[in-house]
Order: sequence, then C-alpha cells, then structure tokens
Amino acid sequence: MGRRKNTTPEQVSSARLRWLRAQSRRLMEDYKGAKKANSWSAVSSLQREIRTLRDMIDAECLKIGEMEALKAQASPETPEERAAMLGKLIEAASDDELEVCVAEWCKRRRYRLQVDEGGTLQIVPLGDSGPDLTLVSGGR
Repeated sequence: MGRRKNTTPEQVSSARLRWLRAQSRRLMEDYKGAKKANSWSAVSSLQREIRTLRDMIDAECLKIGEMEALKAQASPETPEERAAMLGKLIEAASDDELEVCVAEWCKRRRYRLQVDEGGTLQIVPLGDSGPDLTLVSGGR
C-alpha cells in the first residue's frame, strides 16, 4: 500500500490525463483496502494523495482546454481568414521558399515552367489536360 513509483508523463496531453486517472483508480483501491484493514493512518494518507491527484487532474483538464482554445483561435475558420493568413506567410517568404512552393504547385497541377528563346516564362501543361489556371489577386 506504499506510494507507487510509476513516473508520470511530463507534458500536458491526453496520455498524461489517462495516467493520472489510472493512478486515481489505483489509489482508490488502496484506500478501500486500508479502510477494510482498519489502517487509519494509511486511510488518512491515501485521502491526501487522492485529493492531490484530483487537483492535478482538474489542472490538467484546464490546461488541455486552454490549449484547445488557443489552437482553435490560431487556426482560421473561414476560407477568407485562411487566405489572409497564407498571404502574410507568403509575403514574408524568401525567394527560395517561394520557388519551392511554385514547383510543388506545378507538380500537383501537372505543369512545367519553362523559358522560351525570347526569355518569356511559360506554364506548359504535362499530358493531355489543358490549362485550368486561375490567377489570385493579392490586392496590392
């Protein structure tokens, strides 16, 4: 009936919350056993540990709730908000980062960028599909 030596996960997560709840169940079993054995000092000690563990569970639930609220706040909910957020990211991106983005977009859409003899940049479709390009205005 002594104190358990299991270590708790350190970070706030559902795994930590599950671990704390499992510890609480084990302490309740120990508490019932101590009560049956009339070990009142163990009962008193286990009651303190149970209260402490319940406080930890409540604190973890609050932290998880706060983290979920922050995630919801940080992630855009409408397409317009998402476009605005991506616009800010793109404005701050370096030329190398932009080049990677354009290359990935071309690959997904099955296009290739090429420069003709006159120095004009062209978007050439790969395969039989015709261009389905839509240009997005940045509002500048």
